[in-house]
Amino acid sequence: MSGFTLYQHSGHHNGFLRSTSSPCRESREATGKSTDGRSHKNGSSCSLKQFINEQINTRLQSALEGTESVTSQESVPEDQETEEIEEVTNGVETTAEELEGYHIVRAILAQITDANRVTHKDTKSYFNVLLENNTWKPICRLYFNSKNKKRIGLFDKEEEEKLELDSVSDIYKYSDRLRNALLKYDQGKAA
Repeated sequence: MSGFTLYQHSGHHNGFLRSTSSPCRESREATGKSTDGRSHKNGSSCSLKQFINEQINTRLQSALEGTESVTSQESVPEDQETEEIEEVTNGVETTAEELEGYHIVRAILAQITDANRVTHKDTKSYFNVLLENNTWKPICRLYFNSKNKKRIGLFDKEEEEKLELDSVSDIYKYSDRLRNALLKYDQGKAA
């Protein structure tokens, strides 16, 4: 009767299954032939199967150990993670106010288009709200990096026009102009 046992390697919880009995031996005892129907000579087919099973188990174990090393790499102290993120972003920091402004613009434009078309890209000097992630189709720019004043750059005309904001919610005052900027690109596409 064959069964399976869970083997653990060097105290890890990741294990692998191994047969507790030899299928080759059981088959040979019952029929005098191997599991594939051929006669045995010195157990050569069982040795091959055993070798293949050992290779598979070795590869499985190394794969399991590989995932453990990835897990151990993930447990990097938070200070180091923050430093790495700052290096990757090249000094660009997206603030909560910028995201709030983006969501306001997106909500305004969702009245006339699919909200998924409205995307953003943050840079060092401004937060760009774009149509379809296309830097050639800016809807507005949010200049929130200054501690003293907030501004919005509108693109409903030929040139960007920068206007002062007292608060992020002042963006609602420019709803019509934001919609016009989007429509300008959509009408250009239809023409």
